[in-house]
Amino acid sequence: MLYLKELNIEDSLKEYEFLTTIKTENGFYNAYESINYNHFIHTVIPERMDASKGIVKESTHVPDTYFFLWKDETIIGLFKVRHHLNDILRIGAGHIGYAILKTHRSKGYAKEGLRLAIEKLKNIPSFEGDEIYLSCLKSNIPSFKTMLANGGYIHHEDTETYYVRIPVKK
Repeated sequence: MLYLKELNIEDSLKEYEFLTTIKTENGFYNAYESINYNHFIHTVIPERMDASKGIVKESTHVPDTYFFLWKDETIIGLFKVRHHLNDILRIGAGHIGYAILKTHRSKGYAKEGLRLAIEKLKNIPSFEGDEIYLSCLKSNIPSFKTMLANGGYIHHEDTETYYVRIPVKK
């Protein structure tokens, strides 16, 4: 069974193992791939939990929630759900960034995880608008197909990136 679960202290060891395994690639940025467990527990988890409550330290950041994609008892993906957009996100990364472990790719997990993440985003009180903004590198065809499979369309593009929008059904 696939489900999303918000970052939490109880699952910290599995979350830590996932974050130190998943690499920055294909347009997904992982700031935590080289941290130690003590830093994760005492700094990262409290900061990420604050961000999910709307408390952010950097003026360029927005509130966001890290949702891990679980398959039964194993974390196989991460969906970073940004509660709303600022000017930087509006022209760039958008509302949701995600990654699936290499060993679990090409099995439809990203498609289902994105569908679940969209539902989470739509239920966040500060989310507004009639479209969800996403982007992906043109070289990342599987991610692009995942976005299209969830109702996305190309809003615009540049030489390297597709900027995708998914209409919100109210």
